Amino acid sequence: MLESMLNMLVTAHILGACPIRADAQSGMIDSPHELFGYPGLFVMDGSVIPANVGVNPSLTITALAERAMQMFPGI
Repeated sequence: MLESMLNMLVTAHILGACPIRADAQSGMIDSPHELFGYPGLFVMDGSVIPANVGVNPSLTITALAERAMQMFPGI
């Protein structure tokens, strides 16, 4: 309702708490999903998606997690 009446994007899926960025000043994790300043701590859930994707994000989350696992150390 808010999207159509107030032109606001809303979602039941909370996203964007740990966006992927090039450095710690602009984001929380790097391209391989490792948290800046915390070596060995990886984030692979919906929080890495920077904004509302407009649909259920489950496939996007799965694709990002699979991509991150391809870069995971020791695999």
